[in-house]
Parts: sequence; C-alpha cells; structure tokens
Amino acid sequence: MQKIFTLLFSLCLTISTFAINWGELPWLGNGSGLPEYNDAVKVYIPAEYTNVGVVNLQAPGFATEPGIYVTFPAGILDCSLGEGHCDIQGAGIILHLSAFTAKETAVTVNYAGGSATIYVYWKDGTGEASGNEDPVTPPGGDPTDPITPPGGDPVDPTPGTIDWSSIPFLGDGAQGGALSNMYKVATADGQTVVNIQNSAEGVPAIYTYFPAAPLSDYTLGDDAWEVAGAGCWIYLNAFSERETVVSVTAGSVAYQFVVYFAGGTTTGLESVAAQTATKRFGGIDGRQLLIVRDGVTYTVSGQIVK
Repeated sequence: MQKIFTLLFSLCLTISTFAINWGELPWLGNGSGLPEYNDAVKVYIPAEYTNVGVVNLQAPGFATEPGIYVTFPAGILDCSLGEGHCDIQGAGIILHLSAFTAKETAVTVNYAGGSATIYVYWKDGTGEASGNEDPVTPPGGDPTDPITPPGGDPVDPTPGTIDWSSIPFLGDGAQGGALSNMYKVATADGQTVVNIQNSAEGVPAIYTYFPAAPLSDYTLGDDAWEVAGAGCWIYLNAFSERETVVSVTAGSVAYQFVVYFAGGTTTGLESVAAQTATKRFGGIDGRQLLIVRDGVTYTVSGQIVK
C-alpha cells in the first residue's frame, strides 16, 4: 500500500511540474473552413518525437469532421481520443476539433513500431494551461507579426532570378535529417510551405497548403502528388533539375512557385538564367513554357522543345 501511495504521489508531482511554454509556439494555420478557430489552436510535440509533424487545421476528403492534421513515421493503429473523434489515413490523422474542450489536452497515438504523446492547446478551453500562455517577443520581432512560413516570404517565382541564399532549406520531418539542406521553395503569394514529411501513403514529399480547395491542374502530374483538402504532398522524386516551376490551381486561383533541389542538374531553367537571356512565360497547348531571346523554348521541367 505504501508503494502504491508513493507511486501515485510521484506521478502527481511529475504531472504538476510539467509545463509547456505555449507563448513560444505559433498558432496553427486554419484551413478547416471554421473561422472561429483562427489563432485558437497550438500543438506541442516533445523533442524526442523527431518524426512526428503537425501540419495545420484542415478538412480533407477522408475526414468526417475538420481537425488537426498530424503525421507519424508509420501507419497509425489507434488514438486516445477514441473512435468517432479522429480519422486515420495511413500515417496521417485528423484529430477532430470538436473533441477538445479543455485548454490543454494530451493525445497519445499508437503507430506501427511505436507511440507518441502530443499536447493540444485550445485558447477557449476550460481549465488552466500547464505553462505560460503569453506571446514571447522574438529577438527583433513583434509577437503580433505574422509568422514567416519555412519556405520564405512570398516572392515572384521567376526561374533564374531567385536569390536562393535568402530562402532557408526546408526542415526534414521524413527521414530524420537525411533530407536536410536539399530543398527550398520560392513560394507564391498566399501559399504556405510547411516542411518535408512523409505523405499519407508514406512517400517523402514537400507539404504545402493554399487558402482554398479543391486543388487541381498540378503540372508535374497526378502520380507525383497527394491531395488532402487545401493541402498537398509534392513527391520529392518528381524533382531532378536544380530549379523546377510548379503550378497548382487552388479553388479558382492559379499559383506558381519554384522548387530548388540542391542535388539537381544545372541544365534547363538555371542554365537559361546563366545565359542572362530575356525570359517570358507563354503557353502552347495548355503547357507552361519558358521562351528565351535566342528562340529556343524550354519546358518548365528544363527539357528543350525545338
């Protein structure tokens, strides 16, 4: 009996001293279609779970309700929220927003080969948070300023004119750092790039999302991406050039952005830039083309079309 009491006391002490500094964490982007969740939800993932990634709030086609989309390193088996409060697709899960009523909730997900416990903060929830909730002012910044997405500030995605040194490499949430310092994205205005992560089908990809759904007219082909609501995974194996222009239609708006692959060849778009040729975008038979001054036409994949 004494051992049980000691164990319970120790457990309570551990819980009471565990505090999350919520003020340091950003609000999740809201692609759920529910405006009441703007600047309302945060997720804390302990540092030990290097292959777990939170994406945003969204309402993908496989989900029965809008929720928090989180990815794990392998197929998901179950979730502590219980059936009816989440939707599972492969290694991705939607945690229903309606399942959260407390200010802070621990959620445990079991997946093939392991498990992880993450923490969800809802600003309108009941009870108290374990740690500080006030925004922390970053060095040289204002806590009310919008957070710059990992892909960098929106730029004019014109191949050959992008200052890639000003855009950081995407973080690797797919292979534990093996894909670090390899990919960058010059984003379109309104587009958000999250990181490199495994898709719902387990394929390493760049995850990005847009202000509206559905997504269509992906220029690299339907077998090179996966779509979930207003977000999509763009497969890394689709890139072989140093620079690749990608076009996606979100809702009724066309977005064009450029992906940089450090291990790609320097032919095509980047070699055109090296020639300092005058460039303009045009279209032939519905394909996006890059036309240069000497009359040679390049496709967006960098292959010459005579």
